[in-house]
Amino acid sequence: MQLDFNSPIESFAIPEGVRCACIFVAVARLAACEADRAGSSLINVPRTIALIDLLVARRIYTLFLSTNQVFDGDTPHVAADAPMSPVSEYGRQKAETESLLHKRMADGAPIGVLRLAKVVSPGMTLLSTWTQELARGRAIRAFSDMTMAPTPVDLVAISIARMMEERLSVIA
Repeated sequence: MQLDFNSPIESFAIPEGVRCACIFVAVARLAACEADRAGSSLINVPRTIALIDLLVARRIYTLFLSTNQVFDGDTPHVAADAPMSPVSEYGRQKAETESLLHKRMADGAPIGVLRLAKVVSPGMTLLSTWTQELARGRAIRAFSDMTMAPTPVDLVAISIARMMEERLSVIA
């Protein structure tokens, strides 16, 4: 059975033997969230929470992948427990979901939150294109309206695996 975030989650049958789950489905493009606030919010907040509630009801550890976009980007090295200050619709939706999860975590639910910045991999089209252009002696145009700390995909995979193996109910 496939999970369809455009349909009610409650009818989804969780396969037997599932001990942990990682939630990484989302409408994640900033422009897409701005263009369709209601549609993206439906998937990013209530449907995500419904899925997590379904999993937690079966005591399945659930790791929610969030974003650095829950902060405004003005302060480097923000502490995990700092007040959220999103400036984008996507950030606001993720912050709302996190707030709902924080309450569940405080009540002992087996949930972890991992906030990620821009995840990059060596074969990423943007980076490959930049490398090619620079090798040809051409100028590239990087973003000037967003500060970020690229996160290597292998570090993300290791972090997800560790949090799931150890069932860490933390915000990292």
